[in-house]
Amino acid sequence: MTSRKRVLAALNHQDPDRVPVWEYFWPEFEDKWRKIKKLPSNEDIYRYYKIDLREVSCKRWPRIDGRLTIKKSSQYEILKDGWGAIVKELPHSSTPQYLEFPIKKKQDIDKYEFESPKDPIRYTDFVKEVEDNKDMALFGHITGPYGLLWHTRGPEQSFYDIAEDPNFVRALVEKLTEGMIEIGLQQLERSKGLLLGIWIADDIAYNKGLMFSPETYYKLFWPSLRRMCESFKKRGAKIIYHSDGDIREAIDMLIEAGVDAINPLEVRAGMDVVKLKEKYEGRLSFIGNIDNTGTLRTGTKQDIEKEVIRKLKAAKGGGYIIGSSHSIGPDVPIENYEYFLQIVRGDAK
Repeated sequence: MTSRKRVLAALNHQDPDRVPVWEYFWPEFEDKWRKIKKLPSNEDIYRYYKIDLREVSCKRWPRIDGRLTIKKSSQYEILKDGWGAIVKELPHSSTPQYLEFPIKKKQDIDKYEFESPKDPIRYTDFVKEVEDNKDMALFGHITGPYGLLWHTRGPEQSFYDIAEDPNFVRALVEKLTEGMIEIGLQQLERSKGLLLGIWIADDIAYNKGLMFSPETYYKLFWPSLRRMCESFKKRGAKIIYHSDGDIREAIDMLIEAGVDAINPLEVRAGMDVVKLKEKYEGRLSFIGNIDNTGTLRTGTKQDIEKEVIRKLKAAKGGGYIIGSSHSIGPDVPIENYEYFLQIVRGDAK
């Protein structure tokens, strides 16, 4: 099978020729990998490891230019990001410090607009990346409903808004959903049929459960998620929903909204693909769930083999795309990651 057919079979709850692999590599891991392997800077790690499922992204934020430098020194850079937030970036850190968010007052919602979702500048790099990787199973990428609130109001203010003024939250999320849906539709159209679907990134949980009650999620964010799913599914797209943390309380709602698969199934948050497959077989597919903070980072070969073989039980009958339970950072030894792939593909010695 091609990667595209392999992933599609798994998402359709059919047995592929082998279990598909998804992954996200940190740039720091890629740098380490190239240095140790003595590879050129343009070597594509996803192709090197024959990753089946890959996300491709356009300029999906409201501001098309994305990054506007305000101040730069050897110690840091202060810039305005694509959402209009002011952030401080430090050298050798992939996590920015947020200094200011774009919607400071509730009345600012009326002035906050998406620059044209149809502007071709948003999709120049996207179209090239799709064409360059058309033999892979590709998914476009957008931000989910809670992420729309988070990026415009900030995490702390978002919780105050949810508690004090849910009507404002619903209005803001619904307004921004319009632009995000159009960006997703444009990705599907401009890919000329090469995208299998849309990847919705929306971290709604932490290691102990949802950030808010299931009732709050259903009232404030689920209606916009359903609209996203309905809009994309009309174009024949599959929907992958990404959230870190323990999202078990939300799974039935995600299925009801139209989600086809969830990712990344963080082990440290109690997510277990074997148990989830038993409960949701035929209704939902799963992506990830190999422990990147424990087994892949510090485990022995025996530890890796034990976890991977157990999790592969969930692949019987389709419905499982294997990968890490979050991402591969520089703390994961290259030999551990490669041994994991060898087990999955039956090449372990």
